[in-house]
Amino acid sequence: MMNNTTGSYRFDTLHKEYRHQELDRLERKADFFIELEKAKWVKAGLKSGMKALDLGCGAGFTSCEIAKITYPGTVIGVDFSEAMLEKAIEVKKSKGINNLDLELVDVYHLNFPDNYFDFIHARFFFQHLTNPMVAIENIYRVLKPGGIFCVFDIDNDWFTIYPKPESLTKLARKIAAIQQSQGGDAYVGRKLWSYFSKAGFIKIDTQVEVITSDKFGLKTILNLLSFGSPYYSQYKDLAIFAERAKKDTYSLINVAEAWAGFGIFMVTGCKPDEVLIRI
Repeated sequence: MMNNTTGSYRFDTLHKEYRHQELDRLERKADFFIELEKAKWVKAGLKSGMKALDLGCGAGFTSCEIAKITYPGTVIGVDFSEAMLEKAIEVKKSKGINNLDLELVDVYHLNFPDNYFDFIHARFFFQHLTNPMVAIENIYRVLKPGGIFCVFDIDNDWFTIYPKPESLTKLARKIAAIQQSQGGDAYVGRKLWSYFSKAGFIKIDTQVEVITSDKFGLKTILNLLSFGSPYYSQYKDLAIFAERAKKDTYSLINVAEAWAGFGIFMVTGCKPDEVLIRI
């Protein structure tokens, strides 16, 4: 998502054995959420002909879907991981998307003109930012007056599972601590409205979509979890501990009363129309 000094997601540091696993997980995650996300984009105002920016585009799964909606408009997907962008180029070609450009760009140094984009999207991105207000101020600058900013992200307090293995509780604490030590924030969801407001956005709308095992099945919910996989290459002990937690947690699939759920924060806001401000 970001470079090694400015964020808590560092795909380029992963060993090859973990990269394939992580890409598979990200694709599952993208496939799972895409219909929910598309409905939110369209409701927020995404439409054909727009110029859009996808921040932290990763492997490009979501960027391609935005490009389909905005066609013949253009989409720029940006990431600070060269390895991710290489994968995104493959995904773009495989889907036959020709209105998507992919660039190596840091959100803290967006090299785009002021008032340039109609729609900006950030998906599971703000949780990894060391300086979210600096990022959102840059986003505000490159968004056109009347333009739309749309964020999807997490808040760890909105995840629960019953019965909860002690090993999973300990793992969650370890992951949150590592993420925080690298500048990330596993509890960013609750703060997004504040970030939008401080940056000057209006018509801010915050919704939390609750995903539960009664609707999707416990295994599907667990398959969306990372169990700390982005940090395995950096912390060998974490990988070992995570295997135990993963085994304990997946064993709940055979427990009749087991249940899990989590909330996804979906926040949209608009940049004020400068003409209206002058009046």
